[in-house]
Amino acid sequence: MQAGNHKKEHRITSISRYASSKNLKETSRDRLHRYVMRTILSVCLGIAVLCFAGVIHGEIALKDYQAQIKAAVMARNNEQKQVDHLKNQVALLHDDNYLLKLARGRYYLSKKNEIIFSTPEDNDSIQAKNLNKAYLQAQESQTSK
Repeated sequence: MQAGNHKKEHRITSISRYASSKNLKETSRDRLHRYVMRTILSVCLGIAVLCFAGVIHGEIALKDYQAQIKAAVMARNNEQKQVDHLKNQVALLHDDNYLLKLARGRYYLSKKNEIIFSTPEDNDSIQAKNLNKAYLQAQESQTSK
């Protein structure tokens, strides 16, 4: 009988030991659950950060491209103005009256037996500008002495 009693004694466990082993299982299960949840949360947070960084990079690139487009449009408009001006000049050069006026005004070409007098008020010749600069420099050097 003692052998039978001995088996029964092994099957009997105290409630505190049973509760502590059950708490240990639940605690380890809770720990595993928290670890899994933290891992999932970390992965989701990492993906969100990468997506946000991609959006920010896209916005910066978009602003850069818009600035480049604006600069290109301004350059195109300036070039178009220059082309229009040159077309106007070409059209004027095909006009005989304009050519005659240009030749008489800039290059002092005259008709036969015609005398042209040039005054500094009538034109902005290089010689008049140079004489004016030399005169002003001479006056400045005299006043500074």
